[in-house]
Amino acid sequence: ASPGPTVITITMLGEASPAGPVTRSGALPGDRIALLGPTGGAAAALKLLRGDIAADPENYEALLALHRRPMPRVKAGALLGLYGVPSAMIDASDGLAQDLGHILKRSRVGASIETHNLPRHPDLVRLAEDTGIDILPLMLSGGDDYELIIVVPPARMTKLWDLARRHDWDVYDIGEIRGSEEGLRVLAADGSPISLASAGYRHFGNHE
Repeated sequence: ASPGPTVITITMLGEASPAGPVTRSGALPGDRIALLGPTGGAAAALKLLRGDIAADPENYEALLALHRRPMPRVKAGALLGLYGVPSAMIDASDGLAQDLGHILKRSRVGASIETHNLPRHPDLVRLAEDTGIDILPLMLSGGDDYELIIVVPPARMTKLWDLARRHDWDVYDIGEIRGSEEGLRVLAADGSPISLASAGYRHFGNHE
């Protein structure tokens, strides 16, 4: 939706690697969930610019850069597909939980996210220290990060780490694909579940 008056629509066409396209529908229980970088920074920047967080936006230039000039991981995604690493993959453009939910719905599986393993952008941590805000909602449901969510069978994790070393990627193992009956579970450091609904996140228990 847009108030207008101008809407620009762009369509891009391309080709998949010889290994074929990586879709959202290939995840299987037991696969690991990896993230190629921290989330929540772009959403924090937008809140700063809107005045929703009581802090000077100019003190957080790194966060502002994430919002103003996002860097989609196009090359990384292409390389991962070329080497046949992921069973499923998507970028976190609409938020980590929501976009992972797209994979869960298409693959008919559930998942658990281990929040203590989520990467935290240093400036997002500093913002939390300066203002006292809870950054976990931003990391789970903030959008416009464009970091890759990569679902990887355990046998291919070594290949993922090898590619990460070769191309200087930061890869974070953040959880596991589970059975469909479990939905999406977000776990605290002690293993206890965090209620998405009460925290204001969209709940994917029914894969909706």
